[in-house]
Amino acid sequence: NEDARAFLLEAVVCAEQSLLRAAVVLSWVGAMALLHQDAAAHHLVALNAEALRRDPKWKPAKITDDLGRMREATFLEIAEAVSLIGKNVKQELETCLKLRNACGHPNSLKIRSQQSCCSSGESRPQCVRALWMSHLSTACSCRRFAPQLMLGVGQENSG
Repeated sequence: NEDARAFLLEAVVCAEQSLLRAAVVLSWVGAMALLHQDAAAHHLVALNAEALRRDPKWKPAKITDDLGRMREATFLEIAEAVSLIGKNVKQELETCLKLRNACGHPNSLKIRSQQSCCSSGESRPQCVRALWMSHLSTACSCRRFAPQLMLGVGQENSG
């Protein structure tokens, strides 16, 4: 998914510049881009049916971008209901969404590099990639996306 890859690359740039709140937000956007793509490709009928059941005003999604009309928390609930993700995955993603929301709104939250796993001596780009892949593989159950995302990510800035 080129969109998700672009979000990840931008997250890496933000992390390199110590813009960790922005890196969290962009990483979340990339994860949602992958989940939306998978939902649209493999679960759209079930997802629309469940969304309509919960909200009769829901206009059925026809393409991936249409899923952006749904609140992210609602999307996670429906994704669990249609077995796109499991209960534990949904709970982990809800935790990630809370951090994304905290990072995306004015408040006194400070993100330390240790929260981004960067205390292990890895460079920030490697760290963001590791954190991203950890979330995707353990929280999103999207292991099939890992090879696609890692191809070329970060290589643009290495020299």
